[in-house]
Amino acid sequence: MRRIWLLALFFGAFCLLGSGIALAQYNDYQKKIMDQQRRIDQGIASGRLTRGEANLLQDNLNVIKMKLSRYKADGRLGARERTELDSLLDRNSAMIYKEKHDISGFYDSEFQKRIEDQQRKIDQGIMSGSLTRSEADTLQDNLNWIKMRFSKLRSDGMLNFQERERLDRMLDQNNAMIYKNKHNLPRRIY
Repeated sequence: MRRIWLLALFFGAFCLLGSGIALAQYNDYQKKIMDQQRRIDQGIASGRLTRGEANLLQDNLNVIKMKLSRYKADGRLGARERTELDSLLDRNSAMIYKEKHDISGFYDSEFQKRIEDQQRKIDQGIMSGSLTRSEADTLQDNLNWIKMRFSKLRSDGMLNFQERERLDRMLDQNNAMIYKNKHNLPRRIY
């Protein structure tokens, strides 16, 4: 009888130990998923990820979450399941890094900064009186048109080389007009 109790106690301890290990593994995967979610959110907030890139990465992460839930349903993670989850998480992590550091996100944030800078210059010109209402309206119309084109061009998730060049040219022209109109000096007519 005593052997049966010892055997039952040993078996119960073994089950608890196994479930504790499974819980630790599950928590490790949850931590990795939360870290990747944070990195995606930071990429969106900083403008380093386009909408299309963020959607793809988020879809990948959602698939990983579903697989983890399905694998965890039986109470343990097998070696094959752990290997698959590790592989999926590693690949998605590498994709997050690649997408956050690719050139398209860089251009998006650079264009945003240039647009904001020109808006600030127009507002300062109005406040200081160095721009007339007519000049400010023209410059603001130009900037609004550039913003509209920028939104339209990046709606597919990325800007190609020609689109970036065109936006650069438009922003350069508008910036030159802002400078010229803010610094136009009165000329003598005699």
